[in-house]
Amino acid sequence: MVKPISLRLRNAEIRARAEATLIRSGRADDVKRAHTARVMREARATVERAKEQKRLKAVAALAAHKAILAVREAYFRQDKVDATEFSSRQGRDADRAARAAKETRDPNMNARRLLQPHIDAYRRALAEAKADLSVMNFQHQCRQADLLRQVEELRGELEALKDIVRRRVAAERELANLRALRAAERDPTRPLQ
Repeated sequence: MVKPISLRLRNAEIRARAEATLIRSGRADDVKRAHTARVMREARATVERAKEQKRLKAVAALAAHKAILAVREAYFRQDKVDATEFSSRQGRDADRAARAAKETRDPNMNARRLLQPHIDAYRRALAEAKADLSVMNFQHQCRQADLLRQVEELRGELEALKDIVRRRVAAERELANLRALRAAERDPTRPLQ
């Protein structure tokens, strides 16, 4: 007759009772091997979850950097368009003013027109310099974002390496403890085989 299992027992209690029964029946090595295998599976699953979370975090950070850079590029291009519109507007306004002055000029006034080409050249050079500085700033920020991303990746890899070393040391300690237990349980008078 099969005895029903009480539903009030928790998983840990069920496992503890089953392990105790197996140990009493002389299968202690199997219980230890199963426990070690279960712990290793859980550790591998934890490491895989951490790697996946790290990968997803890096992907999200990269996407955020790309979005920021795209917004900066859009603002830069808008500023460039605004600057060219402003300079063309200034040129049109200057032409209109010159035509209006020509039409309303007093015939007795000197007919020579005052030209200042160096001012326009200076304005153009200044606008080009601002555009170049803006491009250089954008490129610098792109490089800086790439370097920050690489530093974060290296930090993550370093943390993963530290975690692996810690787990390895813990596994070696546990293995040494298991070997010590095995050596303590063995009867020295009995042959090994």
